[in-house]
Amino acid sequence: MPFACIFVPDFSVEALLRAEPELRSQAVAVLEGKAPLQKVFAGNEKARRAGVEVGMTKLQIEACTDFVLRARSPLQEAAAHAALLDCAQSFSPRIEDAGDDAILLDLAGLEPLFGLLPKIARSGTTRFRTWTRSQCRRGFQSRYGHAGGPLLFWRNRDSCGKRS
Repeated sequence: MPFACIFVPDFSVEALLRAEPELRSQAVAVLEGKAPLQKVFAGNEKARRAGVEVGMTKLQIEACTDFVLRARSPLQEAAAHAALLDCAQSFSPRIEDAGDDAILLDLAGLEPLFGLLPKIARSGTTRFRTWTRSQCRRGFQSRYGHAGGPLLFWRNRDSCGKRS
């Protein structure tokens, strides 16, 4: 049974960058908790390369001046997740919400619409790449990949497809 997945690494950061795309070129860390106990919940790749780790305190990260710090926003995350679900449902009517950062799509039965599985894969890749660049304001960083079943997706989730 063919499946596809949409996976958004660093979902909390991507939801924030969806609302503030001008920060995409910077190292961004998302904080969770109440002051003075705020800790890093997530960071983008630039922040990780600069030494930011999940669990660092706000005080530890403020020692470095090249970071943008933002509070975690459940509202922005909910809006980003809803947009991700809309995109997935525009491709396949059978999807599984696998958490804020992942959606599984059942590709069985899509052959009459898109052709054979390789063509479905290309159509899906094109659709999600276009969607992430337009719908989510200049590049919601997501990955789209295919697997023979949901278990393969969960085992290979972090390497699911290529970033788009």
